[in-house]
Amino acid sequence: MVEKKQPLYMQIRELLRQEIQKGRWKSGERIPPEMEICKHFNVSRFTVRQAILQLVQEGLLERHAGRGTFIKKARPAGNLREDQQLLGVVLPYQPYAHTGEILKGIEKRASQLGMRAVFANSQHTDNEEQLLQELLQEGVCGLIYYCSELSKIEDIVLMLKEEPVPFVLVDRYPLDIPVDYVATDNFQGSYNAVKHLLGLGYRKIAFVTGEIESSTVRQRVKGYELAHTMAGFAPAPGLSVMSAKREVTELELENILAAQPEAVFTSDLIAVRLMNLGLKKGVSVPQQLAVVGFDNSPIASLVNPPLTTVEQPIEEMGAKAVEIIADKLAGKEAYQQITLPTKLVVRDSCGAIKSEA
Repeated sequence: MVEKKQPLYMQIRELLRQEIQKGRWKSGERIPPEMEICKHFNVSRFTVRQAILQLVQEGLLERHAGRGTFIKKARPAGNLREDQQLLGVVLPYQPYAHTGEILKGIEKRASQLGMRAVFANSQHTDNEEQLLQELLQEGVCGLIYYCSELSKIEDIVLMLKEEPVPFVLVDRYPLDIPVDYVATDNFQGSYNAVKHLLGLGYRKIAFVTGEIESSTVRQRVKGYELAHTMAGFAPAPGLSVMSAKREVTELELENILAAQPEAVFTSDLIAVRLMNLGLKKGVSVPQQLAVVGFDNSPIASLVNPPLTTVEQPIEEMGAKAVEIIADKLAGKEAYQQITLPTKLVVRDSCGAIKSEA
């Protein structure tokens, strides 16, 4: 019987390690299914799974979806491709949005560190927890997570904290739970963008966003408000759309144009939608409406006129997340909470030639 001196999963891990080292199973051989191990030790499946995942992290076991868990085979020296650890990634992928650039940074840095990113696209799902659990089942060495289900972020983070696998949040994070994360300075980026518009003489500046409950957007709202305060103006009432929903609707964008703001500050993708809608309705940018985005995603320089935007070091965000996972696997326990700087990229969409007031 198992003695109750340390957490059960650690005891099971050590007993399994001893059996592996004694050669009970040969290299490449499948170990008994989780349920069989549960019955043998009279413990829960969750306990057995934690023990197995730790042995996977240590390189003694490897998991194959639909087949089971196996004693890891000895690899030829220098065969880095075969020895790569699997790094799980869950984010809402959009090729012309900043999430696509985050993924690019993750894949590039993971490859450099001998890992292989296994990606699950959460763009069209309302069950991100299931995607995370499926990656855990694959035996990933760590998880990088971009949370879209903001109403569930605290529950999902607490679930991940119960797993023996390190995880890092990118772009948004819970404000009241200590976690490892990589984000950008959304507050300063927003402040600089709105200050720039105010400096060009615009006073009726709308702020358009979804996901108002995210840490990212909350910080942008604070920057938007402080820029007005420091310039001695109050934000113009009745112009902005700050929705809890993920998507801003076409009707909401039409209402913004109908309110006739002088300028709009929003994300790159919404900015492009607004510019296209304005084109259909005869609202010219920047002559009748200045537009500033946030992200400097690839589409920002391709639209006409090119979009003034706040540049985030998006690829670096993904790369830093991978490095935190690598640090955790190397035994570094302290939380890493990284905030990267932003930069305002001035192009034609904000009417920068407008005289300053």
